[in-house]
Amino acid sequence: MVILAHQVPDASAPMGYRVCQTIYAHLDEVLTQCDAVLARGAQLGTVGTANGRYLAHLHFEVRESLSVYPGIGYADAPLDRVPPEEFLKRYRGKGGDLLLPGMRE
Repeated sequence: MVILAHQVPDASAPMGYRVCQTIYAHLDEVLTQCDAVLARGAQLGTVGTANGRYLAHLHFEVRESLSVYPGIGYADAPLDRVPPEEFLKRYRGKGGDLLLPGMRE
């Protein structure tokens, strides 16, 4: 599992931004290191099968939280989850390194 933290601009927040996390799980191979700063478009891992428990796929989540506790997966509590489609639609194509340019809806 890799968890990336993103500073999302928000003028109403005390620091001028909120922290959102994107979570990438069920990876076969992790290609980044802890505390790395990744450039936009950098490959962080390869799709896996959770050691053969599932067909190859990527488990992707977006959370709005300062905590990096990944939880127990598929928990009953929402764990600060944000609908990924909503997050991507709102922030794709924004300035800086928020999300990959050229992504389409």
